[in-house]
Amino acid sequence: MPILRVTARPGGLRMEGLDAALGRLTPQAPVVVLVHGYKFSPHTPHADPHRLLYAIEPARACGRIRSWPQGLGFGDRTAAEGLCLGFAWPAGLADQQDMPGRPLAAAYAAAAWAGGQLARLLECIADLAPGRAVDILGHSLGARVALQALAQARCANAGQVILMGAAEYDDTARACLASPAGHAARVFNVTTRENALFDLLFQSFGPPRPPLAHPLGRGLPAHLRQAVDLPLDQPAWAPIYARRGVDLAPARPWISHWSFYTRPGTMTLYRNIIRNRCDWVPAALKTEAAA
Repeated sequence: MPILRVTARPGGLRMEGLDAALGRLTPQAPVVVLVHGYKFSPHTPHADPHRLLYAIEPARACGRIRSWPQGLGFGDRTAAEGLCLGFAWPAGLADQQDMPGRPLAAAYAAAAWAGGQLARLLECIADLAPGRAVDILGHSLGARVALQALAQARCANAGQVILMGAAEYDDTARACLASPAGHAARVFNVTTRENALFDLLFQSFGPPRPPLAHPLGRGLPAHLRQAVDLPLDQPAWAPIYARRGVDLAPARPWISHWSFYTRPGTMTLYRNIIRNRCDWVPAALKTEAAA
């Protein structure tokens, strides 16, 4: 199954072949939308996620670049493996020229607009394939896009929603998950202390911090039954992952915003969440972790 390119533009979404691709899927095959974070942009060739993160063979070799589709088990071009949609939105430095000196804050604001475009994509899939769940994998500001899509969608077809190093505050996330789409989804907030510096930078150079709010790197509100934190660096969680066939490489003692998908074993974790859904129920995981 080819990886479909979806690009959010001011005039709407640009995509081709979605109807035909959905029609070729087997009933249990997953539909996954990938959402990149800050500094990627479809308007800049050297930072185009379609050529980098969303490509089976990325156009540029870099320690921060990995093929997300390949890591999730796509690439054999069969209907059984599912459908992968790379969602590109303008998060590059050149896209945020309206706020000189505050590009991160401008990109944060643009992510809300991109979330609306992703919500339209969810609605389009709901119209073309009623009853089919749509999974979302988002990194950094891409996680904010995913949460905003849940808040703005007029359908409730979101399935497994994986937030990697989310550049968002807990109170905003709580409001997004109070929507019909947010209630229907299973949300996995992936965290690691390797990202602590970037959480601090987000608070310092991103949008104004709401009173008492904290970045999602410190966890989602505990009362949300449809959501669970997945810490990559806590030894107590290693056996929980291992029982589900996930072997994470040891946490590294340095700072990284990209270890969420470059660290060996992380993409296996996300692939497992998407393809072995019955093993990954937030309420059950919380109970298992507490025990």
